[in-house]
Amino acid sequence: MLFRFPFSKWPGLRYWNGTADIGVKDGKVSGYSFSAVFRTTDGQWRGVGAEETSLLGERAVEAKVSDFYRIARNDLIMTASAYPNKGYELTASLLPQATTTERQRAWHFNLDCLTQSPGCKEICDVQPDSWKDFYLGRGRVDAAKYGERYAFCTDVALLK
Repeated sequence: MLFRFPFSKWPGLRYWNGTADIGVKDGKVSGYSFSAVFRTTDGQWRGVGAEETSLLGERAVEAKVSDFYRIARNDLIMTASAYPNKGYELTASLLPQATTTERQRAWHFNLDCLTQSPGCKEICDVQPDSWKDFYLGRGRVDAAKYGERYAFCTDVALLK
């Protein structure tokens, strides 16, 4: 329904969508995740997310914060014909052994900008702690090599 009647066409509202999943195996929670996709104020597609999983796989572009906490940058491809576009998403992945601090950083979302005008400027506005962990571990190198769009933040103070 969101793709058929996108809210971004309504004055003052930008498109966004969120999904939460809970996996159950043998009557116990085996994993859970949350993700959101949004359009930035300059029209770029961005996604944020966090997941608790039982297995961390190697990803091509990731920051390994610890053996139990990683943040990956993935391509975000919107397949709906109403929004054929590409963008990027950041996903924090945790194992059950992650520390309380790692868990708090991975699951810290600021969703206020999704519901307010003018909207979210970049990933760092929505998932600030995971973004910073990614930026310090990998994103700074990507931004220096490929350009500032790989910083995923418009706040210059946060980039230092």
